Amino acid sequence: MTRSGWIIIVLLLSTLPVVAGGTVKFALASGASCNLCHVSPLGGGMRNSYGFEEVILGDLTREGARQSIAKGFTTRIGKFLRWGVDARLQGFRYGTTSTRPAAVGSIFPMQATTYGHISTGGKLDFYIAHFLLQSATEYWVRLARKSETAYVRAGRFRPAYGIRLDDHTSYIRGGNTGGLIVPELIAFRQGLPFRPRSHGGGTVEGGVYLGSAYLTAHVGSPSLVSESVGSAALVTAREAQLGLRLEVTKFLGGVTLMAGGSYLRELEPILRGVFGGLNWRGLTLLGEVDWVDGWQPGGVTSRAVYGELDILVRPGWRLFVKVDEFDVDTAPGRGGDTLRRLTLGGEFFIRPLVELKPQIRYNEAAPLKNAGVNLLLQLHVFI
Repeated sequence: MTRSGWIIIVLLLSTLPVVAGGTVKFALASGASCNLCHVSPLGGGMRNSYGFEEVILGDLTREGARQSIAKGFTTRIGKFLRWGVDARLQGFRYGTTSTRPAAVGSIFPMQATTYGHISTGGKLDFYIAHFLLQSATEYWVRLARKSETAYVRAGRFRPAYGIRLDDHTSYIRGGNTGGLIVPELIAFRQGLPFRPRSHGGGTVEGGVYLGSAYLTAHVGSPSLVSESVGSAALVTAREAQLGLRLEVTKFLGGVTLMAGGSYLRELEPILRGVFGGLNWRGLTLLGEVDWVDGWQPGGVTSRAVYGELDILVRPGWRLFVKVDEFDVDTAPGRGGDTLRRLTLGGEFFIRPLVELKPQIRYNEAAPLKNAGVNLLLQLHVFI
């Protein structure tokens, strides 16, 4: 499928008269920051009191189910401690390619994370997340102004960069880790450096809210994990990690606009990118473009592109279409190492706190002679 064909599909779907919502899209549709529902100022991970009681049990599930589960149920332990859980199980079937004559399928756990948050309701709070599958732990202590217009936090956590997606297989996150989907390009990294096992190093981050703008800056130990790719081992000794991220949200009539940019470096790799989105009459679109130097063997510049249309059929029932592209080498004349992916799928709350995500993916890459259709089914349970 050509790039123009993908664009036509997205434009046709964008004419559907439905309402958008969910995660980053929910924040954009409501005109709120991600930290309205999450403990982390950047969003993602554990939900706070509002995100759990009002959004998960309210907006995302049917009223009767919300009342039944909310009756007597709480994630609080005492006055100051709150807990949470995220668990994902995924089944997949990958089609054949020129170097994989038989289809590949499996069912495996994707995520098993437990959270804890201690807050006295004042200026200081503490957060911890343990990732059981990776045997890794993230944590931070945050000191905020009483008005919550500025904060500083220190600990071990993922760096702030781009749109915070919950799909690490997207090319703007980790991409095709291990090259299973496109084995013809196994000698290259098929996505940006935000792999599932990259949980951040020791980091100090500051953030400030300036009206409609949110600015963060951080310095930390290297955390963009480097491993051998094909026969070329990349450099592992790197200087401190530095990063900046700016996000601006504006309201223009009935349109909500969001735009921003990110910069992150560890000597090598060096990443920079822009992202944005809009919500108009229930239609939400998201997009991001990133460039990275020093991530591939040979020191070439790679580019990742992401676009998504998210539509809500009814509370707890959402459809989406995603377009992903990753150009391993952006140098002129290099046309044989570009990966493209079109994903159609849905996210359905089959019960309160239980989400089912079926997806159909079509992968395209110049080395592939017969890119098959890939099927995925993910079960997500969270509190």
